[in-house]
Amino acid sequence: MYIFAFNLLKNKLASLLSSLLYLWAPYRFVTIFVYGSIGTAFIFTFLPLLFLGILKTSNNKTTRSGIILTAVGLSTLLLSHLMTTLSIIPILFLFILSSQKTNKAATGKGLLLGIGLSAFYLIPAVYYSKFTQVSTGAFDNLYQHGFANFSQLIYSKWGYGIYKESIKEGAFSLQIGIAQWLTVLSSVLVVTWFLLFKEFKKLKTTFTFLVNESIYKKFTPLILSSLVGFALSIFAILDYSHPAWDLLSKVITLDSPTMFMLPATFTASILSGTLYVITNKKLKILLFTSLLAIAFYTNRNHLRVNMYTSFSVPDYVAAETTTNSFHEYLPLTANLNLIYGPQVPLIEPENIKPEKIIRNTNLLAFSFSAPEKTTVTIKHLVFPGIVLYEDEQKKAFTKEKSGRIQFETQAGQHNIVVKFEETFLIKISKLTSIFSILALLFLWRKNHAKT
Repeated sequence: MYIFAFNLLKNKLASLLSSLLYLWAPYRFVTIFVYGSIGTAFIFTFLPLLFLGILKTSNNKTTRSGIILTAVGLSTLLLSHLMTTLSIIPILFLFILSSQKTNKAATGKGLLLGIGLSAFYLIPAVYYSKFTQVSTGAFDNLYQHGFANFSQLIYSKWGYGIYKESIKEGAFSLQIGIAQWLTVLSSVLVVTWFLLFKEFKKLKTTFTFLVNESIYKKFTPLILSSLVGFALSIFAILDYSHPAWDLLSKVITLDSPTMFMLPATFTASILSGTLYVITNKKLKILLFTSLLAIAFYTNRNHLRVNMYTSFSVPDYVAAETTTNSFHEYLPLTANLNLIYGPQVPLIEPENIKPEKIIRNTNLLAFSFSAPEKTTVTIKHLVFPGIVLYEDEQKKAFTKEKSGRIQFETQAGQHNIVVKFEETFLIKISKLTSIFSILALLFLWRKNHAKT
């Protein structure tokens, strides 16, 4: 974040202020210590990289490196947490449009290359989502419980917990940050002054003592785009945006509105550095120390763990049948009673006993002896790419009513292997990523040779 801010603002203390308010933010602490969302935590790391790449495309000398950084930045965001990445789209386009120097063509190439780099994951994830529980619409309703009160964004107590009906219950903190809000309000006052009141001579003298007008004019597009991005992010978290979420949910699957706290935090941190730059010299240190003191003091409790449990990590892992809170990545045809009901055996009928069982992330193998010709059901769900081998020969199978693999076998001893084999779409997606990596290396080598 410091490197991006320095390239944007050309001021070390302004860059330091922006980076500290970005890192020392309530939402970042909630992400790490409450949500435990590793993907979103990585988003915090890679988001400035994407904006740094876009910024560098504005300079003819750094256009290639800008394309490279843009591609790497976007791909790392998509691979970290796809849902949260969607929340930064508004501020991304505002940043591109607000900068007249930005090379739009180079930026577009970088964004396309970034999509290509992440294609091995992105394309299958989007396409195969229609074969999972996500497409049932049950997960789409998650956002309806995630709208916060405006007061929660200003101040809410630090805590842990699970809300029942709505995030408004205050199970955990949703505040943007007192220092961040003060930065935004100060920026609004500056913009309002220069738009409406600067002709009042007596007040103008006082105000120009606070803000350097010539520097302000230089950073006006950045300030306005950041304020609009912050306002849009706050709007997306509140109930007022409910109709927009209802409309978008018909097109794509959405996460909780609180994911927009990330772009709100990011734009507020940019505004803090910009505010420092446009402030007159005599007041810069006062602004710097005041914002940092407020940030550190008001967020001091956000590093404290308020609640411990006696459960060990294995206990938590054993309590989860799948890796998702709502089991939304299970196949569409899977009967959820397999998750919530009594555990079913590996093989049915139960008089057939599996032996030499091998399990890993991509394979289930075992052997059994069938006393007669019978229909066997395996505790493995049907999904595109899943294949069955019986005695090293690929075997056709059907899907029984709960979504498991079912096939007929003859009497005798059999070796069974169930594994995932890449579909044509996955192979194409991987090839796209490989070619994108080669293109990235070519650009890097060409840029390196030039320098």
